Amino acid sequence: MPKQDRHSLRDGRIIIYKRAGSPLYQMRLNLHGVQGYIRRSTKTSSLAEALRTADETYDDLRYGLSESLIPPMLWMF
Repeated sequence: MPKQDRHSLRDGRIIIYKRAGSPLYQMRLNLHGVQGYIRRSTKTSSLAEALRTADETYDDLRYGLSESLIPPMLWMF
C-alpha cells in the first residue's frame, strides 16, 4: 500500500487506508483487551470524514468494552 494512502491516529491504534480499486477508506482499529484488529469500511471517500468516523467508532467501542456492553468476542472478524 502506498504510504500516502495510509493515515494513523492515537499512536497507531487507528489506521485509515484505501484498498486497491476502491474509492472508500477502510479503518483498522486496535483496541486494548481485544485480540487482533477490527476492520471496517468508513463508507466515505473523504479523508476528513473517514478520520472522524474512525475516531468516533474507536471511542464508541472503547466505551462499550469498558462498560461491559460489548463482549470482545463479538467484534472479532
